[in-house]
Amino acid sequence: MQKEVTSHVSKGLMAVLILIVFDLAAQFLEFKYESWYAIVWACILLAMVIWGSINFGTQMNHNVTFGRVFTHGFKMTAVITCIWFVYALLSMY
Repeated sequence: MQKEVTSHVSKGLMAVLILIVFDLAAQFLEFKYESWYAIVWACILLAMVIWGSINFGTQMNHNVTFGRVFTHGFKMTAVITCIWFVYALLSMY
């Protein structure tokens, strides 16, 4: 029986939802334009991509190459970027 691997799209959606909630909280609590906000946002993004890559390796029983893990993380980052672009456009207008 084959083990199901969580899709990069699902992980990307979860990561971008966490980033959107953090952004909305920053907007309402008025700390979005503080100097430390961008660093914390980038750290959350980096942590989510690392978590997604490690989770992929674990779900594949550590039978993966660097290229496969990198590709999975890159696809996850692409999903996050596309959805974040749409969110940024919607939040401006």
